[in-house]
Formats: sequence, C-alpha cells, structure tokens
Amino acid sequence: MAWAEAHTPDGRRRTAMFFEIYTAATRDPELQQTFLVPVVTEWLDPMATAIEAAGASPGAARSVASRILAAHRGLLLEGLALGWNDATDAAHRDAVRAVRTEISRATSSDEEGVRDPAE
Repeated sequence: MAWAEAHTPDGRRRTAMFFEIYTAATRDPELQQTFLVPVVTEWLDPMATAIEAAGASPGAARSVASRILAAHRGLLLEGLALGWNDATDAAHRDAVRAVRTEISRATSSDEEGVRDPAE
C-alpha cells in the first residue's frame, strides 16, 4: 500500500517530506531517539515478529525485515529521484518476490533457511 500511495501526487509530497525529515534527524541526537528509532522500529518490529512467528529464527527474522525496509525505502528514493518508471516498479516487484522466497526458506523446516547473523 505504501508503494502505491507514493505514486500519487500527495503521496509523492509526503514521501519526499518523510525523507527530508529523516535526513535532518540524522544530524540531531535528540531526533535520532524521538523520531528515527521509532520510524524504523515501527516497521521492523512487526515484520520481524511476523517472520519469526512463521518459523524463522529471531536473528534471521530481523535480518530479513531490515532488508525489506532497506529495499522499500531505497526504491522509494529512486522513484523520487528518477520519477516513477517501469524499471523502478520492476525492481520493486522483483524485491517483493525475492523477499517472499527468502521468508519461505527462512521459515521452512525442510531447509536451513536464512542464517541468524549472530551465528
């Protein structure tokens, strides 16, 4: 839903503002705690919890969730920088497919899945 929303004129403005605030907050230690930590964990924590609940180890679940968020936000930035285009949309679709496959591997009892980064 966030991807589709970012493609609308209002969504583009909100997404651009989000990244402006995000970047400004990196230079302010107080905003790092009051804005950046919550804006990252509000996405990461529920994703990691869901992936872990599906059978992944806690470390693997957190790693997959971090990569999902990184790919999503990186592709949002690409869309803002280059304008929404077929290549960026295809990269987003590919990322979604890759993550689904990785989650499936990480939660499968038949395969070793994604390694816990702590191992």
